[in-house]
Amino acid sequence: MMGLGGDSPGEDGDENGKASDPHPHLNATRRFNTILQETSHVTSDKVALDEKELERLPNLGALYELGDSFAEGGQGVLRTGRDKFLKRFVAVKDLKEKFLENKQVVANFVAEAKITSQLDHPAIIPLYGMLADKEKGGLSIAMKLIHGRTLREVLDDHLLTCKRHRKNPAFLRSIISRSLKDHLEDFVKACDAVAFAHERGVVHRDLKPDNIMVGDHHEVYVMDWGVACLDAGAEERGGVILHPVDDSEIERRSTISGTPGFIAPEVVVGKPPSHLSDQYSLGVILFEIATLKSPVIGVTVEEVFENTRDGNIATLTHAIRKCNMCGDLKAIIRKAMAVEPKDRYPTVEDLANDIRRFLTNEETVARPDNIQRKVMRWMVNHRNKAIAIFLLILLSLAGLAINNLMERNKAIAESKQRALRQVALHSSIEREAHYIDSHMLHVEGILARFADKMSAALSGLTQPEKGHANIFRTADFKLQNPPPGTLYAPAYQQRVSLKTANYKLAPGLALDNAIPALDAISPTVPTMFAYLAESQFLLNEEPSKQTSELKRMARGKGFPVMWVYFGTADGLLVSYPGSGGVADGYDPRKRPWYGAAAKIKAIRWSSPYVDAFGLGLIVSASKSVWKGDQLLGVASVDMTFHHVQTMMSRMGASCPSVRGAYLVNGDGKVVLSSHVEKRSLKEARKTLGKVEFKPFPYSQLLEKIKKRPSGQFEVNDNGKTLLVGYAPVPTLGCYFVEVVDFDIYMARPE
Repeated sequence: MMGLGGDSPGEDGDENGKASDPHPHLNATRRFNTILQETSHVTSDKVALDEKELERLPNLGALYELGDSFAEGGQGVLRTGRDKFLKRFVAVKDLKEKFLENKQVVANFVAEAKITSQLDHPAIIPLYGMLADKEKGGLSIAMKLIHGRTLREVLDDHLLTCKRHRKNPAFLRSIISRSLKDHLEDFVKACDAVAFAHERGVVHRDLKPDNIMVGDHHEVYVMDWGVACLDAGAEERGGVILHPVDDSEIERRSTISGTPGFIAPEVVVGKPPSHLSDQYSLGVILFEIATLKSPVIGVTVEEVFENTRDGNIATLTHAIRKCNMCGDLKAIIRKAMAVEPKDRYPTVEDLANDIRRFLTNEETVARPDNIQRKVMRWMVNHRNKAIAIFLLILLSLAGLAINNLMERNKAIAESKQRALRQVALHSSIEREAHYIDSHMLHVEGILARFADKMSAALSGLTQPEKGHANIFRTADFKLQNPPPGTLYAPAYQQRVSLKTANYKLAPGLALDNAIPALDAISPTVPTMFAYLAESQFLLNEEPSKQTSELKRMARGKGFPVMWVYFGTADGLLVSYPGSGGVADGYDPRKRPWYGAAAKIKAIRWSSPYVDAFGLGLIVSASKSVWKGDQLLGVASVDMTFHHVQTMMSRMGASCPSVRGAYLVNGDGKVVLSSHVEKRSLKEARKTLGKVEFKPFPYSQLLEKIKKRPSGQFEVNDNGKTLLVGYAPVPTLGCYFVEVVDFDIYMARPE
């Protein structure tokens, strides 16, 4: 066969004497354009149900090993699966057995798969195939397995955080401003996916925060295309529908589908859905992102529909009082949610572009600037030019006093240099605060998953293992023949086993009373190493290392999270990795990590204290585990204080001007310090208790924090000019503070 770039055997014919194609490149381009046109739009014949096709579907069991279900909807069940050949994990959506005889439901299920598979976009979950369960006669869809939270969960968590800090307005405004930027960037990604679908003639019809997934790394996915339909208006906007839409599709499109409150007014009154009705739904989502409340309210569905039809929406104010909203964002929301479709943006892409303009502080289409706003916006966006104009005016006026010109220029240069160095220093402090916040948030995620595992085990949701063969007494690790896998680990300065856990009974607790808990926890022991290994990402380790190599690292230099352990309400301690480091008479309920978390349901960070397992000074994150109103116990993870000190002193390690780094709470009390007094450490070792830090030396800090959540100020200490910079660490509800000798800092080369 002749390739596109091949040489012809002759001018008039091929080697067999047949006439050759005189324009092979042109014809190949035409064929490619035809294929591109065929794949650029989703048409009714592409999504229609063909029962003969169902008979030829691959067998689900032949391709995937199926796992447990993790979500369930009205018509489908989601469970995990593992590709037998590629060895990757996938999500498998099964149509419920009771709907297999319902042709309409089956048709919709097939349409969802076909529509989604033809929307190849980074923000739309890719499908790997449609399959049939040959044994049970079921239908399934295999798709990418996503790890993350829905936008609804993200907004709910953000609202709870705002309510928790409502008594600190300055800190609250900082949290809202930073989170709004992140949420709007995620929203723009969702808009791009919807705009992509519109270009291919597909209307989603059920856009809402529950159908937008935000991944662990801020990847965004628009999900649940189960009620999607084809857009009859695509041709009017320039799209090419290759085949006409039949009557059944028009009837399906005209049916009201979606979630009340997110359905556009024109759809409520019976008009067919379109790209503009999807835009209205996105406007409702944008309203919730900006205000943390729902725009359309009503006690009944009918009342919600009436308010939607009449445009009766809630006021554009934030759910938390005294939190103002920008006028540009309000205008964008009003335009996207306009009752009349003609008053909205022409396309969702235009909506996304206006949000991008808002994020970069440019003039928006929804709210054109007047002269005053144009000037102010120009000055904000062109600070250097504005400063240059201002300096030019100063220099012009300075001509009246030419004798002082040189001195004034020198003073201005020094002041500008000082200001720039201060800005650079504070930027570094804010980066440090964000670095610490990211670390602690990652550790909290590890703890939350460990606590959930313990809750499921002790609540009877998992099958117990009689005899708890992988949990040994603490004393067993001191024997000549210790439990399996016990080796000396330099990181732990003792023998530990990464294959087993150890248990310790508090004084007064009989073993017979602890056996049910040990049997319940035993099946979770093989998963506990993953919690230690996951913390390696805090050190930017290669995530693709083999388990054996990870275990060598755990023993050799250790991970940021060194221990995971659980103390029950009746005094049983189960710790991983298994070791013999727990002293006799140990009672977990009397330790700082247990007492800090037992009375609350939120994650609690401890002050540094001396580890009873032999690691020296540590910091713990703990979370109580409940079954209803009954406390089951407390789950905890340990970080060595050395790791925390390293994390807090990244800048100080290379900058001799830094006198100290601190974590200070909202009351001005030092929670952590990069320096520990020998006397405090000695006292803590005697009692295996907490380390007490000296009060922060400069009382002005508390007053400054109340005024601004992030900033810096100067103090005079024995003739030395010190600069105190601070920035919030939201995860811990405190501030990262550095004290810098400003004269030494200014003397450093840039």
